[in-house]
Amino acid sequence: MRTSRGFTLIELLVVIAVIAILAAIVFPVLSAAKETGRISTCTSNLKQLGIGMRLYADDWFGHLPRARVENGGDGNPSGNWAGVYHVFGACDPKKGQIYPYLRTLGVYMCPSARGARPKRITDPSALPYPLSYSMNNLMDYRTVNSVEACNSRVGLLIHEDTSTIDDGDFYWLGWTDDGEGQNRPAQVHNGGTCIVYVDMHAKWQSYESAIKSLRRADWDPDKR
Repeated sequence: MRTSRGFTLIELLVVIAVIAILAAIVFPVLSAAKETGRISTCTSNLKQLGIGMRLYADDWFGHLPRARVENGGDGNPSGNWAGVYHVFGACDPKKGQIYPYLRTLGVYMCPSARGARPKRITDPSALPYPLSYSMNNLMDYRTVNSVEACNSRVGLLIHEDTSTIDDGDFYWLGWTDDGEGQNRPAQVHNGGTCIVYVDMHAKWQSYESAIKSLRRADWDPDKR
C-alpha cells in the first residue's frame, strides 16, 4: 500500500514563488484596467459639464458662465459655474450656474479624486470638497462664438490636481518651470489628466503634454 507524502519545503517555496510572480504580473494589469475605467468616467464627467456650460450659454446670449466668484470671493456661489463661495473656501455645485442643466452632483467629482483632500482647502467646514474640475480662466464669461476659429485647441475644463485646486478657476497664464502661482493639471490618471475642449471633445492627456500646451498658450482664445 502506497502512502502519500506531503510537499517538501523546496516544493512549497517554488509554489509560493510562482504565485508571487503571477501576482506581480496580474495586479498591475488589473490596476491599469481599473484606472482606464476611471479615465472613461472622468472624460464623461467633463463632457457633461461642458454640455451644461453650452446650454447655459444658449440661455445667456452666447456667454459661458463665470469661472469663479468675482474679485476672488464675494460670498455668492450662484455667481460662478461651480458654486464656489470664495477661494480656499466652500463649494456647493447645486448653487452653481450650470447645475440646473445637469441636476446631478456626481459629474463634479472624478472617481480618482474621491477621498483625496485638496491641500489648499483648510476650512474643515468646506470638506469634503465636492469639485475635481476647473474652468479655463480665459473663458470666463466669454462668448462661444468668439472662440469658433480655435475651439478644438482651447481647453474649457480640466481635471485639476488636488495640490492646487481651491476654486472653479484654472489659472495657467505665464506658466513657469516651477509652476509657481499656477494651477496644475492632475496626474492621477496614469500620469495624466482629462480635458474637455470648447468644441466638446474630451480626452486624456499626459501631464507633460498638458504643461507643454499651456506653455505654448494653446488655451488662449486670442492667440493667432
